[in-house]
Amino acid sequence: FFIVQSSEMDTTPPVPDSNRRTVPLAFMARSRGNPSGHARSISGSPEPSSRADNQQRSVGLDRAVSLPHGSPKTKTSIHAFSSFSEVSLQNRPSSPSSPSLKPPLMFGPDPSQLATLQELLDYDRQMLEHKKMGRQQRGALVDLEMPLIIQRSLDFLMEEGLNAEGLFRVPGAKAKLEQWQSVFNAGKGDSVDFLKQNEAPEDVASLLKQYLRDMPDKPLFTKASEGSFVSILTEETENEKRALKYRELLKFLPEVNQKVIQKVLFYLMQVASNASTNRMSTDALSIVFGQMAGVFAHDGYDLVKWLIEQYPLVYEKEEMRITEKPMFLRKLVGHQRSVVSLIEHGDYVFSFDSSGLARIWESKNYQFYKSFALGFKILAPPVIARNKLWCPSDLTIKVYDLDDVLNLEISEPKSSDIETNCFVAYIHSSDGKEVFACGDFLMKIDDELNVVPLSEVDPANIMLFITTIEDKCWIIQGKNILVWDKEEGKQTCCFGGADVFAQGRPIALKCIEGKLWISGSIGSSGVIWIMDPSTGELLDTLSRHKGELYMAKQIGDVVWTVGWDTKIFAWKANEIEYIAEIENLHRDAIQAIHSVETSQGWIVWTGSSDSTINVLFVPREYAKGLEIEGKVQEEERLREEEQKEIEKQRKEKEKELGIELYYPKLIQQIPIGVGKGPKVTLVTEKDVLHVVETHKESAHLVTNIARVSDINEPFAFSKFSESGSKIPGITSNKAGTIIATHAQGPFCSLHYRQGTLQHLSSLKKDSSSSIRKGTSVKKTKAPSTPRPTQEINITWEPSVKWKPEAKKSISDVDLNDKNFMMFVYQDDKQVRFKVASLQGGKFVFHSVKRDIIAEGRKPSVVLNSKNCFVVSYVSDDSIFYVTGKLEVSKDNTSAVLGEPALLEKGKRRAALAINNNDIIVFFFHSAMDDSLIVRLGMLEMATGSLPTVTPSERQITLVEKAKNPAVAFEGDHIFFVYQVKDKVVGHVALLERIDVKELQ
Repeated sequence: FFIVQSSEMDTTPPVPDSNRRTVPLAFMARSRGNPSGHARSISGSPEPSSRADNQQRSVGLDRAVSLPHGSPKTKTSIHAFSSFSEVSLQNRPSSPSSPSLKPPLMFGPDPSQLATLQELLDYDRQMLEHKKMGRQQRGALVDLEMPLIIQRSLDFLMEEGLNAEGLFRVPGAKAKLEQWQSVFNAGKGDSVDFLKQNEAPEDVASLLKQYLRDMPDKPLFTKASEGSFVSILTEETENEKRALKYRELLKFLPEVNQKVIQKVLFYLMQVASNASTNRMSTDALSIVFGQMAGVFAHDGYDLVKWLIEQYPLVYEKEEMRITEKPMFLRKLVGHQRSVVSLIEHGDYVFSFDSSGLARIWESKNYQFYKSFALGFKILAPPVIARNKLWCPSDLTIKVYDLDDVLNLEISEPKSSDIETNCFVAYIHSSDGKEVFACGDFLMKIDDELNVVPLSEVDPANIMLFITTIEDKCWIIQGKNILVWDKEEGKQTCCFGGADVFAQGRPIALKCIEGKLWISGSIGSSGVIWIMDPSTGELLDTLSRHKGELYMAKQIGDVVWTVGWDTKIFAWKANEIEYIAEIENLHRDAIQAIHSVETSQGWIVWTGSSDSTINVLFVPREYAKGLEIEGKVQEEERLREEEQKEIEKQRKEKEKELGIELYYPKLIQQIPIGVGKGPKVTLVTEKDVLHVVETHKESAHLVTNIARVSDINEPFAFSKFSESGSKIPGITSNKAGTIIATHAQGPFCSLHYRQGTLQHLSSLKKDSSSSIRKGTSVKKTKAPSTPRPTQEINITWEPSVKWKPEAKKSISDVDLNDKNFMMFVYQDDKQVRFKVASLQGGKFVFHSVKRDIIAEGRKPSVVLNSKNCFVVSYVSDDSIFYVTGKLEVSKDNTSAVLGEPALLEKGKRRAALAINNNDIIVFFFHSAMDDSLIVRLGMLEMATGSLPTVTPSERQITLVEKAKNPAVAFEGDHIFFVYQVKDKVVGHVALLERIDVKELQ
């Protein structure tokens, strides 16, 4: 099945043309032998399609907090296309998994051969659109604004690279870079996920730097315009005028250049902002990208340095003016533990992590100022009051003088300790003058740093939180909200209790627009209880977070709630209604939030358990925009739920249909040579799939080899065994080990040989016969004599006798990926088996208690990685099969067998093959008309029971008037071989899967 745009479907039958070759395109494209993973078109790559709507988006929107990967949802048309014959290369529609585009070359020694930014972007858009259509997902990534290698590298480095010392200066691992270059050159960049693969930042940074340095359309400011950009620094003296001139010049660059320039500069600015941690200052970055690599302009050191330093003026100032929703400004690193508190004081913002490390930042430009260690773990957020920093520490409150704290010459400021002799859980100051604390009791700290108790000591009922509202202290104690008069020092009332909070646990409260917002959790859900502070009446309960909800923060007319689930939800402060989710770039729980109001809106700082701080800009009129976005989100949520239900039904239907969803798509016949009794296996070696076929030719057993991707080339030829040998069985595993069985001698002793593929690259290649990877090929006849030169061959080890004598020489073998080998053979009228395993590089046979499978003849076997097997045999002119499982122990091995089951009546023999997904191919010979028939089955293994086989109800006649069937199966590649008169023929097929939607 191929999913294509409706306009691309050509239903006109192909016109026969002797000059047009017909090649199994899908087979070649999906073969592991093709390193690119895509088929190559005869006429070259088609012109890449551009986006239908190429209107330039506002430069502020791609920096908005809503994730840049999101895009409008679109629908596509689906058409089914299938054939059981050769497929014409010119009439075959594009496969979704391998679009008919030639992968653009991104890395190489010749820059003139490399793809430009626009060519690469066009390819990435179309490739992602094909994959989206193929998986039937709504939405498209065709809104991609820059090549994937840039987007994914910078996204990863934003997450993992800001604290990497020497980023862009420390070289990456050469082997890793070469591996990635091959992947991207093959057009498989979408499969690279640096974050999931836990890559090293220096490796990804080196890859990005190399790509930008070697791209053919370097510099990004273009050769025609780079002089104008460089001259900005000499023509204009004021930064405001320089920024204006720069923005005007940008308009003349291609759109993709504009997007890449801004994205790269934005990241370099982030790196420079964290130079205290990564040691990459603006000067160091300018040397790498301006002077050495010349990414932006040749000899562009001064220009790059100015752009990094003035990024807020050049870009952010204009973006903040036009954006309608929260916009990401900075990610600040340097903490090693969870950031639990953020406090503002004058021109500085203090951040504290759970280990007790304090870092101070300049609030206007977000630059690091200094850090110092408190020397103890933070149990509750510190506060600033009376020009001092107050930090609770178990039985003590430590007080630091802010003049000492902000003094750059004092690295370890000293504290004055207030001994409370009781546990201190929380400290609070609302006006910067009065300081209250709670824990085992409620206390006030006077101007002389003395503790003034306001309640009795009660360690059994700890007060966990305190805030002040007007002249009252509001305290959380268990499930109760206690209200204390600050002046009189006595409790005036108590709200809440088990009746209000039930199974919940309140942890913090805040008065917003005359109502109490009490945050906490019920079970695994975060909850906000809304309460009337004058009566204690519960007005509403809000639940949207998963996990504990830590706090609520009012920003304008909107309340932000944050918690364990990394989410930020926005609510109307007055109406208490949900508006929308504000997406953020934290990867762990958000534990701290602080806002600073400006003339344009708010600067919001968020601290997280991922040890980072994010700084956002929130425009003053953003509530209205959030409300609109919230409606869109709700519609999207309903669509996702609907899609999940459809997906659930689809999976249930697939489970019900099982093997009936699959069928072998027959591609083409391949002549192999003169002979009889063929056997075949598929061998993976260095990610390349090979066909290895054996048959008897004259008095010898011979082996033929070919790459699956170049299946039309002549097979390589080698002699397997001398005269006197009988027809062998052959198998292989993922490790590339090949096992072939054969019988020889007058008493039919059974032997096996172990082989490995060998590359003869040192021999001189013959251009007319060598197998060329990834090139166009012509259909040729199989050679009747050995080829003088070969690229591949099999090195066979000496023959090993495993059965001294058998009355019948018919045998078969299968080798699984755990290096267990199972032989089946006919001994008189019984089917027997033997088991061996690889030990110390050699196969050692196991002792078997009972080796009889069944009464029958002409056995075949498949063995999966869980040591479950299926054996077919002939009895009473019908084909039966038995399933079972090998039980291997140190002393002996036995086979637990199921009951025999009838596969087909009136059939002479079946050949079996199985892939890694336990799909079985039955390939059998009809006794009625000498036709060869293909039928699929599914090996299913229920826990605690024997495996079972579910054969498909459908079957396909592959060929008439043939005999001696054999089959190999690897992944979705199937290779049939059989004998027609005195000739051996192969047949290429692909396992196809029917979409449930198209089943009718």
